[in-house]
Amino acid sequence: MSHPVRTVGGVLFAPSCPVCDRPGAAPCGACIDALAAPAGPLAVPGAASADALFAYAGTGRELLLALKYRNRRAALAWFGRCLAALAPGGLDVVTWAPTSRERRGRRGFDQAELLARAAGRALGVPARPLLRRGPGAPQTGS
Repeated sequence: MSHPVRTVGGVLFAPSCPVCDRPGAAPCGACIDALAAPAGPLAVPGAASADALFAYAGTGRELLLALKYRNRRAALAWFGRCLAALAPGGLDVVTWAPTSRERRGRRGFDQAELLARAAGRALGVPARPLLRRGPGAPQTGS
């Protein structure tokens, strides 16, 4: 499998793990092994059910923060395959809860959209922006 090349300021970098920077797979096997299982069933208001790939702690937290705040996208295909494995069969489309316009402008991307598009590719279905963000406080820190 090929690994995406990362560019920073026009300089090409060999693919590496977004958590530990080990060259090669993203995430690397050691970091995948370090992911903690979710603590238990998730309760998401308004959702009939919800699943998590891993606990949002330690390596799992670092992996997500690398995407969200450092634009380390090398693990997107891996995320997409993992999310697709959790998805129920028969899906026609994948969507995401969008970030605020301000945050998207500051980061230059919406990490939830990137994850949804990766899952859609893995599932072989389109990813479409079907939701709008309403007013409200950011989730960070909550």
